[in-house]
Amino acid sequence: MIFNRINNKNELEEAYESEKKRIENELQNLNELRHRTRKENERSYDVFQYLKHEMNYSEDAQRKMTRNIEAYEQEINEIIRKQEWKLEEYKKDLKKSYEKQLDKLSD
Repeated sequence: MIFNRINNKNELEEAYESEKKRIENELQNLNELRHRTRKENERSYDVFQYLKHEMNYSEDAQRKMTRNIEAYEQEINEIIRKQEWKLEEYKKDLKKSYEKQLDKLSD
């Protein structure tokens, strides 16, 4: 895997820590994306409420808009969860690879 070519414990440790930080940054970015999406949906709903009041939109239109907003948020959250799962799996594989290479270097 990623650490197979590293033959120095210090370099191995640095590479492992660097990759862990990269993964954590990606996870943080996904969390921020989830938060931004929620805020955008709230703004969209607020705008729709304003327009509903100003233009006398029906209750049916409100239900449709609410369903659309909820469906969009659910879809985004599902995509984000899948990405988070992939990153968590990669993090586990990374740790296994790191420990395996560390054992080789210790022998």
